[in-house]
Amino acid sequence: MVSLLAIAFLMPAVAAAQDQAPGKPNAKTVSLFGKLSDDGKLFLAKHGQSWTISNPDAVSGQAGHELKLKCRLIAATHQIEVLAVKVMATEVRLTANPSDSAFHR
Repeated sequence: MVSLLAIAFLMPAVAAAQDQAPGKPNAKTVSLFGKLSDDGKLFLAKHGQSWTISNPDAVSGQAGHELKLKCRLIAATHQIEVLAVKVMATEVRLTANPSDSAFHR
């Protein structure tokens, strides 16, 4: 009876240990919005934090763009491992200039 009780208490700990990425302690999968640096090695999130990208080849060709990253967050080393990338549409703002020739008749 005691052994069954012990197994019941140990099973959640074993399951939690299996959810983490091997070799990456305390890794948490999250989605981040922000801008990729020009060199493609840093990601500046919308909330102001910058993260070092552990696999910059995953975001190659996206330097300077607004992105949504699905990534594994490793808070201890302040790094992210990119799992998926989505380029966000940049907002275009058009403004009218009253001195423009289109407004003169």
